[in-house]
This record gives sequence, C-alpha cells and structure tokens, in this order.
Amino acid sequence: MSQGQTAVPASLNLAGYVLGAYLGVLADRIGRRRALIIAILIQGPASLLTGLSWDVASFTIFRALTGIGTGALLAIVVTYIAELAPGAKRGRYTQYAIVFAGVSHAVTGLVGAGLVALSPGYGWRALFAVGAMILLLLPVMAVLRLPESPRWLVLRGRGAEADVIVSRWEHSLGRDHLLPVPEPAPSEPASDAMPVRQLLRRPYLGRLVVVLAYWLIWYLWVYGFLGFSSLLFVDMGHAPTASVLYVALGELGALASTALPLFLVDRVERKYLITAMLVMGGSGLLVIATSSGATGLIVGSLITIAVTSGGSLAFGYTAEIFPTQARASGMAVADGFGHLSGVVAPMLVVGLVGTVSARGIFGIWAALAFAGGLLILAAGRRTQGTLTEVAR
Repeated sequence: MSQGQTAVPASLNLAGYVLGAYLGVLADRIGRRRALIIAILIQGPASLLTGLSWDVASFTIFRALTGIGTGALLAIVVTYIAELAPGAKRGRYTQYAIVFAGVSHAVTGLVGAGLVALSPGYGWRALFAVGAMILLLLPVMAVLRLPESPRWLVLRGRGAEADVIVSRWEHSLGRDHLLPVPEPAPSEPASDAMPVRQLLRRPYLGRLVVVLAYWLIWYLWVYGFLGFSSLLFVDMGHAPTASVLYVALGELGALASTALPLFLVDRVERKYLITAMLVMGGSGLLVIATSSGATGLIVGSLITIAVTSGGSLAFGYTAEIFPTQARASGMAVADGFGHLSGVVAPMLVVGLVGTVSARGIFGIWAALAFAGGLLILAAGRRTQGTLTEVAR
C-alpha cells in the first residue's frame, strides 16, 4: 500500500478505538467478566480477518474493528484490575499489566520484523493470525478461571455470589487469610440509570472533566512526538539515520520507564507521581528544543519517553476515582474521547511546520506536558485509601 492508503486504516483504527472504549460502558451494565469476553471476541476475529484481508477496503474495515476491540479491552481490563487487586497493591498490579503490554509490544515488533523478512508478502498476515489465535484462547480461560468482580456483584444485590468468590480466594490462601467481602460506599446505591448519567452528576462530573482534559492534552503531544519527532530532528539538521536512532533509543527507555513506577506507585500519592513524570517529560522536550548536538537529543529523548510512565499511571488513576456503578464508563469516556486529540495531532504538526520551527514544536509539546502535570496536581483527586474511599 502507498503512504496515503496506509493513513486511512490507521485513522479508522484509532476511530475504532474511540468507539470501542465507549463500549466499556457495557462492563457497568452486564459485569466486568462478560464485557471482557465480548471485547476479546471482537478483537480476536477482527485480527484474524485483518491477516486474511484481500484488498485495501477489507483491510481498512478489519483494522477499524480491531480498534474497537482494543479500546474496549483497555477500559475493561483497567477497571477489572482496580477492583480485584488488594488495596495496598492496587497501583502495582495495574502497572504490571502495563509493563506486560509494553514487553508484548516490543516482542511483537521483533517477531513481525522477522516474519516480514522471511516472507515479505505473507509475514505480516502470519503475525495477525498468531495474535488472533492467542486472543481467541482468552475467552476459554476467562470462562474457566476469571471470577466476576465481587464489588460489582455486591452493588447489584448479588452478595451471595460475591461471598462464594471471596471464600474461594480464602481457601486458596489458607485458613489464616480471611478476606472481607467488598462493600460499596453508602453513596454508591445501585441505579437503573445509564452509567454515563452518573458521571454527569456531582462530584463525578468535575473528576470526569479533569481526566478527560488530561487525556486530551496527553494524547495530543504524545501522538505528535511519536509520529513526527524523527522528521523534526531532520529539520533541525540531523541525518535521517541518526534521527531514527535517537527515537529508537528513546523507545528502549520506554520499557524501563513503565517499570520504574512499580517501586513507587503504592508508596507515593498517585497524582504527585503522575505530575513528576510529566514534568520530567516536559523537561526532556525542552532539552531537545534547546540542544544542537547529538548528546542533547539522545538525553532529551530518553527523558521524554519517561512520560509514558505518566500515561500508564493515569490509566489506573482514571479508573480509581469513579464509583463502582460507573467506573468502567468513566475510564471509557475519558480515555476513549481523549484519543480524539490523537486524530488532531498529525494535522496540528503538519499545520505548524513552515510557520513554527522544529524547535518551536518541541517547545509547544513541552508546554502541553507541563500543563497536563499541573492539571492533575491542582485539580486531581487523591488516591490514598481504599477504592471505596477514593471513589466517594
């Protein structure tokens, strides 16, 4: 496919992500477990069909469907982990999932490169097929192994089922480990209203506005940086091969940056940690904007990519601050609609090129990173305490 043809499936995949994230609302209506299975059953076949696509149109359609599954999965998985993880390790468990996803992404890239090298015409198809087979095994595992969220069951008046799940966990841990059945806060009564309506009431509306603004800011500059930084390095006078190397070195730091919060996420208030990571990322962008040598660009890229930690921490943070009855919906709306700025990011960069220097664009991204961090610091809700206490 030509570059122009490639842009359409990429854009529709992102649009599918936005739509799919909103499907996370299902998890508040029918349960986390069933919604998770539905999301997997969307993404798995869509990935397989992508590998079997026969022309640009079919490839575009199946990539959009894959995006729907991906968006739904993220909203549901983050919600599921937040509700099942022990309170003292809630942030760490979510971060484990993010690190695993990062490692999987890196491995997939290496495997994909190898398959394409072996068979340029069919290697990419094999990659999609392998991914689909793995995904399609997950619903079977979910049916056999994954319980429903006890918090969601209690909220829905199914306390006996929640008690069975908690008792099973106690039995697996031994007689000395007694786990309390999760109780929703008094301010979290079950409601027949659509979960999104709950988000439009105080105090949740204010929280939704904050995290939605955060994700709009974050995706705006991160998508711009990841998509255009190597081209901007060339505009700054660096060789194309060196520019790609700088970005690659930054990507190597991405895995380390997502692992770093594992040691701090449950010891330091989440909003402060997110702010610190974003300030670090913004500082890296300023280093790039003001440096003329290779050393400055490498150091700046390594520092900037650390901001991915701010993004990964914010996934768990977004799910934590909403009540059980609308937790998945809050995550879906904030992250899903936040991705809309990812659609705008390429157009913004293209519009700025020619009127603003490459260094100026890096400076704009730095300002956005600082703004996101300050937003969470000034208006974000604290997350210390039990999930019920945080969501009140």
